[in-house]
Amino acid sequence: MPDLISIIVPTLNAEAHIKTCIESLLAMDYPEDCLEIAVIDNGSSDATRRIVEGYPVTLFFEPRRGAAAARNRGIQGTRGNIIAFADADCVVDPGWARAIDAAFGDPGIGALMGKTGGIDRNYWAALEQRNWIDFWFRSGAGGYELRRYGLDTRNAAVRRSVLETCGLLEAGLDYCEDLELSIRLHQGQCRIALCQEMYARHRNRTDLGQILDLKERHGRAYYQVVSRQPSGFDSPHLPVEVRYILGIDNKSIAGWRIVVARHAMTIFRATISLALRGLARVESSPGTLALKLYKTASTACWEIAILREKQAER
Repeated sequence: MPDLISIIVPTLNAEAHIKTCIESLLAMDYPEDCLEIAVIDNGSSDATRRIVEGYPVTLFFEPRRGAAAARNRGIQGTRGNIIAFADADCVVDPGWARAIDAAFGDPGIGALMGKTGGIDRNYWAALEQRNWIDFWFRSGAGGYELRRYGLDTRNAAVRRSVLETCGLLEAGLDYCEDLELSIRLHQGQCRIALCQEMYARHRNRTDLGQILDLKERHGRAYYQVVSRQPSGFDSPHLPVEVRYILGIDNKSIAGWRIVVARHAMTIFRATISLALRGLARVESSPGTLALKLYKTASTACWEIAILREKQAER
C-alpha cells in the first residue's frame, strides 16, 4: 500500500499559475486515497482563492506572511507520513508522487531533493535555470549528484517524523527558510537523497533586475540564518563567497571599510549587469560567458546584502 503523501503548496496572488499547478498534481499516477493536496493562501488579493475552491483540494488560510508560515500551516493541517513541497508556479510530472513513495522505501532516507527544470524560454529565465542547476547539482556516474547537502522547497519531500524531531520551517525568515531547515537536518544526521525521477518544472523570473533584487534578499536571508545558527556559518549549503564574507570578524574591520566595500560592490554589480544586457542583445540563448557573469553578479548581490546587514549591526 502506498504511503499517504501530503503535498503543501503555499500561494500568494498566484492566479496566473495555480490552476496549472493543481491540475498537474491531480493528474498524477497515484492512488487518490493516498494523497492530500493542501493549498495555503497567504493573503491573496487576486482570484487565487476562488480558483483553488473549484478543485478537490484542501484550502487553508495563513495570515502571517511568508512561505515558511504558509508551509507550516499546511504541515500542521495534514496527516501524511510524507510531506512533499511544491511551489504554486511549478508543474509536476505524472510520476512525481510515485517516485517520492518509491524513494522513501529506503528507511534510511529522511528527505528528498527533486530535480527541477525550467518552463520559460526567456533569456533571463533560462540563465537563472542554468545557474540553479549548477548551484545544486554536479555530473556524477549515475547522471546527477547533489553538490550541496540540502533542500530547495520548490521540489522536495521530508518524512513527518523528521520534522517532528528537527522542527518546522523558521517562520521568522523572509527567504531561505529551506536553507535554515537544511542546516538543522544536517546537524540531526538526517540523510537527504537526490531523487531524479521526482521531476517538476518551475517558472523562473524573466527580468534581470528582479532576479538580482531577489539575490540581494537571499543574501540578507543568509545573514539572518547565520545569526540564528552561528554554527551553520561554515555550512556546506552556503556558497563559498558568502561563507567568506559572513566569516569576517566585525571587530576586526572598520565600519567605514564596510561602507566602502558595499558601495564598490554596488558599482560592480551595475557594471556586470550592463555586460549581461549587452550579451543578451547578441545571443539567442545564454552561453558560458553569460553564466559566469551571472554567477559573479549573484555573488555581488549576496555580498551587498550581507555588508548592509553588518553595517546595520554597528
